[in-house]
Amino acid sequence: YDGTAVIFTPNFGTAPEGCTWDTAVAYVILKWNAETSAYDISVTDAVNGGKYFATFSCKTTNGNYVSEGSVEFTIAQKAPTFTPNTEGWETVTGGYAVTYDGNGHAFLVTSDSDGAITVTYSTDGETYVATAPKNAAVYTVKAVVAATENYTEKTETYQVTVRKFVITVPEDANLWNYTGAFTYDGETHTVALSQAFLDTYGQYLLYPYSGNYAEVNANAADAAYRATVTIQLKDPDNYEFAGGSTADVVKNLDWKIQPMALDFSGIVFAD
Repeated sequence: YDGTAVIFTPNFGTAPEGCTWDTAVAYVILKWNAETSAYDISVTDAVNGGKYFATFSCKTTNGNYVSEGSVEFTIAQKAPTFTPNTEGWETVTGGYAVTYDGNGHAFLVTSDSDGAITVTYSTDGETYVATAPKNAAVYTVKAVVAATENYTEKTETYQVTVRKFVITVPEDANLWNYTGAFTYDGETHTVALSQAFLDTYGQYLLYPYSGNYAEVNANAADAAYRATVTIQLKDPDNYEFAGGSTADVVKNLDWKIQPMALDFSGIVFAD
């Protein structure tokens, strides 16, 4: 099958007197009917896939047509091709990938066939479902286009990956709201996780961070304090820390309140 009509010149041996086979025309073309198991579908041209029976006549010099032969032939179905629509997917070695964002990501496929296309997904290569990939995993995508009059059935598989969302725990300078020793002023000073860190990643973490919010209040000068936080992933199946680990991250911060410097300049002491 290529979308064009089959045209050929029959040759059934010696042509009838007064005509040649190059003047022959097909006056009847019948297509095979699978329901009746007979050639009983009359067509003008043999274009679509299927079995055909054509009877030919030869035009004589006096303008008459003499039926002189028939032929059976088949227009074979064409094997379809697939074209994946990779919009929204990153091309990686062995397939395609996206990063987990809580949404399903369909992998779309088109074909030159006019058959219906079904796309399903599997994480084990055995059980396939129509639900688009959402959670972090490696998926096998199976695309099947149904057979039609002109195209055969075809199945194609692709590999796609939903990667875990990566959470980067910054160094102390950006993890805490502490930028240097406080100076004693009689007020209570607080050290806690920085708001910037919480705004960026707090929604992905367990709160209050394994029962230790790491908020430490103090007001005594020249004393050593330690803030400790255990950062846990809310959903380790779909999130990971930089480096690929899902284990809890423990961070400590040693901090202090330095004494207030007294200025005695201008003060005169009596002898």
